[in-house]
Amino acid sequence: MKECEFCDEEFEDEQDLHAHWKEHEEELNSHQKDKMKKAKREIEEKQKQKKEKRKKQLMYGVAGALILGIGVLVGPQMLSEVTGGQSEYNISTEGQPVIGNENASVTVIEFGDYSCGYCRNFEMTTYPQLKENYIDTGQVRFSYINLAFLGADSQRAAEASECVYRQDEEQFWDFHKGIFDNQGSEQGWASQGLLMDVARETTEGLDYEQLRSCISSGETSDQVREERAIANTNGVDSTPTLFVNGEIVEGNDYDSLSSSIERQLE
Repeated sequence: MKECEFCDEEFEDEQDLHAHWKEHEEELNSHQKDKMKKAKREIEEKQKQKKEKRKKQLMYGVAGALILGIGVLVGPQMLSEVTGGQSEYNISTEGQPVIGNENASVTVIEFGDYSCGYCRNFEMTTYPQLKENYIDTGQVRFSYINLAFLGADSQRAAEASECVYRQDEEQFWDFHKGIFDNQGSEQGWASQGLLMDVARETTEGLDYEQLRSCISSGETSDQVREERAIANTNGVDSTPTLFVNGEIVEGNDYDSLSSSIERQLE
């Protein structure tokens, strides 16, 4: 763990620490500012490269199967080899926010980050279609797991969402959307004040003083880090990453997700 010399907050690696320094920009020397900017660029580039890599992997897997003429039975093996050999994932929704029919035959899981622009796009464009066509019709249950890796705002927003979830599992989803509605581009956007405002605007009847205490004390920080460990164990290192019945989805647009769901429903 790496400790911030300005506020004693701990981070798992130097990249996260350097990205967090944005909150202390006035205290940084020029060398530290360069490190902060570099970390932000690297995190954004890492996400971009991961998404491009997935698209290429899918194309190579399909093309290889066609060229070799080995048929559909070998397809899954080839895709597993191309994606690094991991074909089985250990992901449970127990203790996680879940919406939808508990007896649905299809479970969709999203690993997301509240600071991630792609995740916001998923929430605003893809998720409403998923909810209308599959969740509300009882065919799919949906779960969200935090992969808070884009800095202190990611961690704080995720912790706040866990605090709300502890009080009211159903109203979690309104708060969840509210965070994405208020997502900022600058470090420090997910302040306690903003998160409390979002809670009051999107929920009713919560113990807001208890919620404030939960957020300020970091009461759910261990839970958020445990969820990040789940992601790491399953090779998830970008957001949003989607799984349908334990199979990773190559893409996060509605068409890709819907195709994966339809295959499971057949």
